[in-house]
Amino acid sequence: MTQERDVKLGDIDDVNVDEPRRRPAGEDRPARGGGGGGTGGNGGGRGGNGGGRGERPAPRRAPPPRRDEGGGSGGWIILTLVLAVALAVACTYFYREISSLQGQMESRMGLSSEQLENLQARLSATDESLDQSSGKLRGTLSEHSKAIDTNSAEIRKLWDVSNKRNKDWIEENQKNLASVQKSLKDNESATAALKKTVDGYDQSIKQARDQIADLQKKVDSAVKAVNDANGQWRTQISQLETQVDVVVDTVKQLEQQNQAQKQALAKLQGNQAGADQLNQRLSNIEDAIKAFDQYRLQVNNRLDRIEQ
Repeated sequence: MTQERDVKLGDIDDVNVDEPRRRPAGEDRPARGGGGGGTGGNGGGRGGNGGGRGERPAPRRAPPPRRDEGGGSGGWIILTLVLAVALAVACTYFYREISSLQGQMESRMGLSSEQLENLQARLSATDESLDQSSGKLRGTLSEHSKAIDTNSAEIRKLWDVSNKRNKDWIEENQKNLASVQKSLKDNESATAALKKTVDGYDQSIKQARDQIADLQKKVDSAVKAVNDANGQWRTQISQLETQVDVVVDTVKQLEQQNQAQKQALAKLQGNQAGADQLNQRLSNIEDAIKAFDQYRLQVNNRLDRIEQ
């Protein structure tokens, strides 16, 4: 993981640590004035000036002190060693830092991988639970749909059966009612006369009068107690008065019927047997109609329950 870089310090053998090359003592630079002298000889007075300059040579500089060859090479070696040590220390430091960073990254990557595995396990468990719940839900929906289809089919069957039966019974009852109405029209006079021949109207009238007297007494006593009683007594009094009125009307009707009965009693005695048979027939028809109504109510209630 570490990257080591080589620092180019150069080759120590290429460094020139020797003293500069000395010129031999016999070698002298050519005098600038000498040349002038030659030209001065050729050129007259100007050459005389040049010849004067050529006779004075330039002063020589003192040579630099000679360096020790061993001391110069030792300094470069020490500097190179110091740089190498510094480079090694820096490389070691960077190596440790990079190693620590690598360890942290590996630990974090391990934690991240564990978290990813846990998340993957949870997702797989969630997928399984969702698959199971969706399967159960589909099964429940299919069962409900089947039950609804079955119930609708049963309701249709019951409705068809009940409708057919009711139609047949209604037709039969309509026919019976038509015949009964016809017979009733034919026997209206006989039934009216038969009702007038009922015995005991006089006794019922007397009983009604006695009841009227008793009720009148109760009304009087109730009227006396109204001042000390509460609203309930007033309600009872009104009910009693209503009953008295009803009984009075009933007595009047009974008196009228009694008078009519006495007039037609002789005519109805001959038709007593036929009237009894007619009453029995009417009672049977009424019972059949009541039974049909009860059955119709039961069928309607059953259909209402099925629809709910």
